[in-house]
Formats: sequence, C-alpha cells, structure tokens
Amino acid sequence: MEQKPIRLLKRTSIFEADLVCGILQQEGIPYYKKEMGAGAMYCGGAIAGADLYVPESEFDRADEIVQSILNAEPAADVE
Repeated sequence: MEQKPIRLLKRTSIFEADLVCGILQQEGIPYYKKEMGAGAMYCGGAIAGADLYVPESEFDRADEIVQSILNAEPAADVE
C-alpha cells in the first residue's frame, strides 16, 4: 500500500533543502524535493525555493531531524 506524502518543509531555500535531503538520505528516510519556479527547469536550481515531502510514516522522525538542524544554536566563539 502506497503511503500518503506529507510536506515536511514549505518553500525552504535550496541550500536548506539540500542540507536536509542529505541528512534524510543518511538516515534512510525517503523524500521527494519539489523545486518551485522556472529556475528549476532552466538554471538547475529554483529561485523560489523548494518543498520537501516524506512518507506519512516517517514524518515525525524526519520533522525531529529538521528541527534539530534548523533550530540548532550556533557554536560559541572560542578564543
């Protein structure tokens, strides 16, 4: 039975989308990246950002990963 895809990220930057996709791949979580705008077709990257989708069964795990990445505190400067 095919699972319903759930949007994990909406119109995130291509940089953030690629970062999250790499980690989802490492964790074995399947995903689908939908780039927005004409740039995806002609320039190899969408200017308007991207949406990321994951299977419904993996959403909670994927969301936890995303929150830990995007809400991480920057490292303190060491002198």
